Amino acid sequence: MRGLLLTKTLLTYKSFVGYLAISLLISLVLFFIKVDNASRFSIMVIIFMSSLPALEVIKQEGTSNFDIYTFTLPVKRSTMVKSNYVHYLTFVLMGMLISFVVYIISSTIETGLQLANISSIYASTLFMVIVAGAFVYPLLYLLGHEKSDGIIIGSAFVGIATLIGVQGVINYFSNAVAKANFNISLFVASAFVIAAFLIYSCSYCLSRFIFTKKDY
Repeated sequence: MRGLLLTKTLLTYKSFVGYLAISLLISLVLFFIKVDNASRFSIMVIIFMSSLPALEVIKQEGTSNFDIYTFTLPVKRSTMVKSNYVHYLTFVLMGMLISFVVYIISSTIETGLQLANISSIYASTLFMVIVAGAFVYPLLYLLGHEKSDGIIIGSAFVGIATLIGVQGVINYFSNAVAKANFNISLFVASAFVIAAFLIYSCSYCLSRFIFTKKDY
């Protein structure tokens, strides 16, 4: 799988750098015009933009016919699916790391930010982009890379809608958590992370089933 991950990285690193540059420029503009909670918006923008290039891999592989070439390699289809999911998760985590560096720098400018408060922003943003990716891959394997643009856009809205729904559920249980004298910030962050990876794992199983059964 290392070879597949290296190939996917080579296919997308230019896009990753480009999207990252755009997200950093947006963050700089937010700080320059002194938008309220600029650091929080920057975190969300950087993570979201960093994840986008990984979603374009299947389209690029289909356009270049690399996906057909991979069938000549001694690699299982399940491994091909796993490489896409690992690649996407890697880009998301890289975006989180870069955004945290930006947050550390911006915290010297924008006072009043606390790590406990920012953890919920990270967790909710992680949930949103993970859910979006979880919807993208099964649909791409099912419908084909030709419809990738519409699938990615639609999945982004699905991620936002799911975030709103899960946020309501978490807020409902937060009242009980508060009465139990448990740390609410930790509860919210943990709930988002656990839910995200449960959905991501189910998505992987579905994508693997679709891809292994599909005829080419």
